[in-house]
Amino acid sequence: MQQPPVEWLQQLDDILTASTGDAEADEALVARVLELDPDFLQFLIDRVSEQETGQSAGFLAALVAQSAAPEAIREHARIALDTLEQQGIHPPISGEEQFYAGYVTESRERGEQIMLLGWQMPDSKIEALVFLLDWRTDGVRDFYRTRSMTLTEWQQLLAHNSEKGGPLVTISPAEARTLIEQAHEVRKRFSRPEPREYRLERQVIERRLFDGIVARPMTRTFLPVALSAEEIVRAYTNALHHRDYTLLAMLLAEDSMLRNGHELNETIANLQAQMKHQPRREEEAVIVTEADSPDGHDSARTRFTVEGRAISVEKGGKRRAVPVRESVTLVLEPDGWRILSVQEC
Repeated sequence: MQQPPVEWLQQLDDILTASTGDAEADEALVARVLELDPDFLQFLIDRVSEQETGQSAGFLAALVAQSAAPEAIREHARIALDTLEQQGIHPPISGEEQFYAGYVTESRERGEQIMLLGWQMPDSKIEALVFLLDWRTDGVRDFYRTRSMTLTEWQQLLAHNSEKGGPLVTISPAEARTLIEQAHEVRKRFSRPEPREYRLERQVIERRLFDGIVARPMTRTFLPVALSAEEIVRAYTNALHHRDYTLLAMLLAEDSMLRNGHELNETIANLQAQMKHQPRREEEAVIVTEADSPDGHDSARTRFTVEGRAISVEKGGKRRAVPVRESVTLVLEPDGWRILSVQEC
């Protein structure tokens, strides 16, 4: 899939932030965005509809009602709005709280992410639910609900967590629900309790993220594009050690033999079925860049040798370490370096 221009992504974030769900404000915002590139408007409509919120439905409704908009743009928005309304998602009614915006850190390779979800209150203040997702032990490690904040305070909260947890990307309520469900699976696997504040706010969380929200299959990796090939390989060794099959699937190239043409969710399930009974890898491993790339000096491919150990437990309970040596080939894709193949050597 071709990546959209960087300036489009920046414009998208600016528009999502400016969209409040207020009918008059959205009408003014639509009048402004109509001055932008028509191709970008098509992209904007698709991305806004993916938010699957009353706020996005309100923006699309304002665009449909804008007589100055080209008919092709209005029709595209009308189709997107109809799709949302068929799912029971309608423009907000004045006086009700509504989803404002959601963000999650691109830090999946670290085994944890910060997720911030904001709702606009009837008084135009913003209230946020903040989650610390731990993909290796706790599931939801920490949680808190903020007091009502001004827009400036909300932006300060985003900036603080971006500095602390990594780059933030937008996330829809449906994707947020999926992440929370996956985090609970991790928590149950390790028999960890929910955070106290999460238990206290359970009704609010379920009302905002589970009532009427349909979970969406995982399609994004939440990995920073800037990760080096060696950092991807290190994330691979960590994923094997922690049996983090979701991260392992995210590290694979689209044409990887380990993926075998499957979508991300199918790949996760397949890897878990194939590898859950294999000996656990030690976290520490030696990673060495091979002298030549697989295709001579192709800058879009590289290869590393990984030397580590797999720990098996014999019938009597004795632990045995078995040396493992692998050749890992990576390819540079639009989203960054990804693993194309892994071969024992």
